[in-house]
Amino acid sequence: MSILIATRGNPIAMARSLQEVVWVAAPGTTISGVASLSDLVERALAPGRYRALLSGIFAVMALLLTTVGVAGLIARGVATRLRELCIRMAVGATPSRAFMLAVSRGLGAVVTGMTAGLVATRFTSYWLSAYLYEVRAGDALTVFATAAATIVVCLGATVLATRRLRRIDLAAVLRE
Repeated sequence: MSILIATRGNPIAMARSLQEVVWVAAPGTTISGVASLSDLVERALAPGRYRALLSGIFAVMALLLTTVGVAGLIARGVATRLRELCIRMAVGATPSRAFMLAVSRGLGAVVTGMTAGLVATRFTSYWLSAYLYEVRAGDALTVFATAAATIVVCLGATVLATRRLRRIDLAAVLRE
């Protein structure tokens, strides 16, 4: 049996006097534990908070892995197309035009991946909604923020990868 007693002070400090009152009413009764209401609430909410913390850690790790993966793929794509971009520049394309070509190819791949991800999100978000707290399944702000972060990473990776185009020796690339 559990008894809830409202006190004005610290219930832990009043435990001895409360125990004596219980023993007068029911001699030989053992009191297994005394806890404040805030401690009981903390214990009740702990599993949900733990799941939320764990989900948050996994979400940050997933975003980090996505960032590294997208940046690596974009950099690799630009590096493999470096010869083509240099040939285009040798026959008259400006470095900014070559940069825009690299950006459009990189963004095309990212948009294709994001489209597939959004379709998957639509079907899996309701399954995951049991683990979300105050966030609706398929929350537009969350989806938009993730997509925007991915596009920013794509643009940053493209800028870093195509930076070499401005200082590359076209003749050396064409000789290769």
